Amino acid sequence: MQKIVYSFHPKTLAFSGPVLLDESDISPLEPGVWVIPAGCLEAEPPAVEYGYFAKAVDGKWEIAKIPKAPFSVIAKRRTAFVLSLIINPLIKLHNWLLEERL
Repeated sequence: MQKIVYSFHPKTLAFSGPVLLDESDISPLEPGVWVIPAGCLEAEPPAVEYGYFAKAVDGKWEIAKIPKAPFSVIAKRRTAFVLSLIINPLIKLHNWLLEERL
């Protein structure tokens, strides 16, 4: 005898995949009663559209929008990348000029 339950991430509560239970997951104290692992729900998560995810809330699945990274994080990464394109060649030139003088 087998049963499928659906796990979720402990921090984000996002659906993370199915878990297959077998006879060893049946309660020895209550025959016929499944012991559901922590972080799992018996209900199947709903189908979601692009940009959304299934989230476990109060023992049931809800659909939530995937949060976007704050603009400042994206802008900082782009700025750092652009600066590295400018600064790295300048550092190489500086080091080359120092070597030529020595």
